[in-house]
Amino acid sequence: MIRNILSIILLLNIKSSNCQKQKEKYCLDTNSTTPPKTSNCWDWNPVDSIKNLRTGCDNIQCQDAVCSCDAYCCETSWDLACVGYSTDSSNKENFKDNPFNNGCSAHRLCCGPNLNMELSEDDIVGNQVICNNTGSDGDGDITIGYNSIDDLNKDISSLALEHNIELYILCPNTIYELDESHSGIKPIKNTTRIQCGADGSSTNNCTIIGGNSHILFNYSIVVVDVVFQGITFSESLGASLSAWGPSASYASFLDCHWMNNVGYDTVDILYQESDYRRRHLLHSTTTTNEKYSYNNDNEILFQPITNKNNNNGLLKTENNNNHYFLRNKQTHGQNNNQKRIIQENTSKQTSMTIIFNDCSFINNRQNIGVILNVGGIVQLIKCRFISNTVSGVTVGVAGGGKLLVDPQTTFINNTNYFSTLFIDYKSSLTLNIDTTGYNNTGSICNDVFREDYGSSCLGGGSGNACGGSCTEFRK
Repeated sequence: MIRNILSIILLLNIKSSNCQKQKEKYCLDTNSTTPPKTSNCWDWNPVDSIKNLRTGCDNIQCQDAVCSCDAYCCETSWDLACVGYSTDSSNKENFKDNPFNNGCSAHRLCCGPNLNMELSEDDIVGNQVICNNTGSDGDGDITIGYNSIDDLNKDISSLALEHNIELYILCPNTIYELDESHSGIKPIKNTTRIQCGADGSSTNNCTIIGGNSHILFNYSIVVVDVVFQGITFSESLGASLSAWGPSASYASFLDCHWMNNVGYDTVDILYQESDYRRRHLLHSTTTTNEKYSYNNDNEILFQPITNKNNNNGLLKTENNNNHYFLRNKQTHGQNNNQKRIIQENTSKQTSMTIIFNDCSFINNRQNIGVILNVGGIVQLIKCRFISNTVSGVTVGVAGGGKLLVDPQTTFINNTNYFSTLFIDYKSSLTLNIDTTGYNNTGSICNDVFREDYGSSCLGGGSGNACGGSCTEFRK
């Protein structure tokens, strides 16, 4: 009898061990079990972050396997390439690979595909659900995420602080409809990542539509290293991205896309001590050309032009007390020795930093502009601005703000009241000479307008002169 009992116990132990191995999924490449989905081997440093970079990961076998073929992952930063991401979704052998060192990613070396086999209802926390739709690869992998922005916000405000959760996944192939007063997603914690699908690709089709805004950064909360990835934003009625946080806050957007938004701005960057921005739409009684934006009193007035004449780059009105004038009109990059167009400022940063990488802004119709940056920093990397129509400027920088534009960013077929880019004299522009643009129109300047020192293009009213230079993009 005792022998039989011992045999039964031994058999149960063997079965338990086998079940555990099956659940953990043994990985031949590392001669160990696959790191669990909670391992930070599957997490990476935020895109474009330069502070507090983690090297390596918490599973030594996986870490050593990756770092043996890509030392950068252990010496400098455990970035997205170390984890692996999609470079060609039609090629399964190349899926979630390291583009800098082929075959050298955690997904390839540490058996990342095993992770989906572990997902079940037991893995759900808070308001997460098992998504009904698969990702862009269509292979039926289970994804746990959110199908409601309200549920996402509830977990951001609770789970993020209680359980140290950083990654939030939006369910693939989902349209999130917001009512007209909705403020959208509200990040409140450092290193928060919100992405579409398990791999964060825009081909997973996560679209947020409607709402007063799609994302709101609160003026009273400093958040750093916030990342949005692979999300499409459409039909906002106010500002799709209300970046109203303080200067210490910064966020990155990777493979995100803004289409068919209306309202005042697509992206509004201005630190202000209010959750709701007061706006005054100003109407002219003397001209139909008057448009509006905001200044330190929450208003910017692009001054009205009562009569325009074009004479070799010189624009002015008959009334010399209220006029625009342009001089030194030139072609962007006409000096072959010029590497960048730079306009410096010495003003202190007052608003947050936003980085856009591989993003697009298409067919937005805004009362002011696509991106309005007052006192913050904006960097554009491989971005496309196409067929936007605005009553001010496509991208405007004022109040000591900074704009950095890389050579792969393009501006095409944008229709502006004033100009495509506007930089006031207190702000700075770094524009690579290889940045291209064509078929843009503006009543004052088609492409890049840089305000003269001491000028008052944003002052509004009579008696204020607006002067500056107009530069064309490289075609």
